[in-house]
Amino acid sequence: MPKLSRIILYDEPAYPHIRADDLARFAERTLGVASEVRPPILDGASHDTLRDVASARVRDHRIPFRRYSPSPEEVLQERSPPKNIVLYDGFELQGVFSGLVPPDELRLDTLSVVFTTRLACTYDCDDLRYHGRAVIAANPGIISTTGVLEAPAKPREYYVEMMQMA
Repeated sequence: MPKLSRIILYDEPAYPHIRADDLARFAERTLGVASEVRPPILDGASHDTLRDVASARVRDHRIPFRRYSPSPEEVLQERSPPKNIVLYDGFELQGVFSGLVPPDELRLDTLSVVFTTRLACTYDCDDLRYHGRAVIAANPGIISTTGVLEAPAKPREYYVEMMQMA
């Protein structure tokens, strides 16, 4: 197994509390791995790429992912961070991001990490619904800043009250 020799962080300026430059320096100091920060992975993305991102949206959180054709408005909305919380299938989104990483960097010794405000989710076959995730572990990996805030489970009482109100 090759040793990790490089980390590439794709920044997300819409969430200024995450300072990618500081994270890169931390990785270099603690892991001894060369690190660099790049602009957001979707900067300058083509219409086709934005369509692929929009098609990763989850339409019904109670059924496994199904690809659909997004509306022109949904594609346009992908030009800037979502104003409302929109669920994205994390594996579909990771596939789109993977296609944007230069092919020579999709290597075992290079880790790419994409910070995004998009809420990455995965479908759970045990309870038959999507769950928000803070991280999609892959290469490139995804760290969802919205997921960091929204994905952790709420207290039991929250869910009991939701069911009683439904």
